[in-house]
Amino acid sequence: MKSFSIFILFNFLLFFFPTISLAQDAYDVCSGAVFLEVDTDCNSEIFSFSGNTGDPDECDDVGVWFAVVIPASGSIHFSTTNIGTNDDTEIKVFQGTCDNLILMSEDCQDDDNSGYENHEEIEFSGLLSGDTLYFLVDDRGESGTFGVCTYDPASIQIPSDICATATPLNVGASCELQIFTFDGSTGNGEGESDECADRGVWFQAIVPENGIIIFTTSAPGNITDTEIKAFSGTCDDLVLLSDDCQDEDNTEHDNHERIFLSGLTPGETIYFVVDDRGGIENDPDFEFEIGEANFRPIGAETTFSACAFSPAPCDAEPNKFSVNFDNTLEDLCRNGSFDVVGSTGTYNSEALLMDETVYCFGNEDGLSYSTDALDICNEYSIELYFKFDQYSGYQRIIDFSNGSLDEGLYTDEDELTFYDYSETNPAVFTSTSEYYHVVLTYSNYEFVLYVNGVLYETISDDENIGFNPASFIFFKDDGDEDESGCVRMLNIYNYAVTPAMVSEMALAPTAEDCPLIASAIPTMSQWGIILLSLLMLIFGIVSLKQKRIAFSE
Repeated sequence: MKSFSIFILFNFLLFFFPTISLAQDAYDVCSGAVFLEVDTDCNSEIFSFSGNTGDPDECDDVGVWFAVVIPASGSIHFSTTNIGTNDDTEIKVFQGTCDNLILMSEDCQDDDNSGYENHEEIEFSGLLSGDTLYFLVDDRGESGTFGVCTYDPASIQIPSDICATATPLNVGASCELQIFTFDGSTGNGEGESDECADRGVWFQAIVPENGIIIFTTSAPGNITDTEIKAFSGTCDDLVLLSDDCQDEDNTEHDNHERIFLSGLTPGETIYFVVDDRGGIENDPDFEFEIGEANFRPIGAETTFSACAFSPAPCDAEPNKFSVNFDNTLEDLCRNGSFDVVGSTGTYNSEALLMDETVYCFGNEDGLSYSTDALDICNEYSIELYFKFDQYSGYQRIIDFSNGSLDEGLYTDEDELTFYDYSETNPAVFTSTSEYYHVVLTYSNYEFVLYVNGVLYETISDDENIGFNPASFIFFKDDGDEDESGCVRMLNIYNYAVTPAMVSEMALAPTAEDCPLIASAIPTMSQWGIILLSLLMLIFGIVSLKQKRIAFSE
């Protein structure tokens, strides 16, 4: 019986974990190289160094092998990327066969993909279609996971460098990045001035019905710094809409840019020029030959990604998450509950609020809420009635990024501030013996802040921090910028409240008056089932009475 059980267990492990025990080790030798599909742009797959035993001794001590069949264009691009835990790699490239490898790249090429920290990329053209290239990736002594992508550089679009033939972009509901290159562009082009750097390419997009367009440059690509301008009008008469040579407004992707435009006329054409900040090198070594193939060193930065999009209108029914902290973290509107971050707080009677119950939390503690049940789209409001035990330096109120970013709502000494958008603001947090009514609304990529019913600050969300958050974390910081305090009530709405509503809320902060939830309203079919059930119940009661009468007779 025991031997049978062991047999079953062995087969179970063999069936469910083959990639861990067998396949993982296979590609640490050339003959077991993983063959990669050649894509049209950089779509990273994740791999691991775990379990691999060695490689040729020119590089470090652990390496894995990949292989690619050269496409019809004769061009190939290979990158390692930072989607895994490893942040530094080396690569080698070989032609030939595993029994007779011919080195094509620099020995252990290192630190040549600045777009992805210390990862690598390499690019070839003029190769023979159908041949196989082998890529050896070394872990630089760091075991872990890493990303790999390979694509055909010939498939990358070359945007126009003049306004009149600007490359059109589809404006969808989300950012669908396409990869582009400055190769072939000859200058800033028609309609562009020389305030930016020395090379630019042009895009155009049609304004959708909501009058909003967001244009961004981003990774993937080996250019890490761009500038952009936005124009309305015609190429013969351009009207500047953005800051001149807008620079470094998309910190999620190095020094790439993002422009948010609203209040536009639906159907009109908006033009965007992207400048490479001098990133492309124009020296004789920009491209050189290895054998019959051309090898492009990574120092020649030419590629970037871009997209234009516009948020889809929200069609969710009005809904609300409402907690009064009366000895519970449950929502009065049946939309879930808070999760405790850190240690659980205490429920105390608050003399400052006529002995109402409040929830008190320590520093390094807080509350989190997943927004799934509220169906939050691209607008919402958060209402709090709280106080901190002291006001000193930055103290987190709301985190929008699940602890991954510093950006968010804080107190800063006696000010309310949205780091790092806000300028110097008026002092409002002047006493630790007072509860403060704070409301934040988010709509059209804009934060509006209110304190005690009064408009405090309006902020453009240039870095897309507040758009469609998966969760909110209250009072707990990802570092040490938090403080103990107490909260009396907290409401989250899946719509933007108006200034008049905020003024009314501030008069009597409360966690009540939930809207009728759409899911709680019976549908036509549900009404039919309810009516049928009632009829059956009535029929049953009548039948029972008739039987009793007949029995008594």
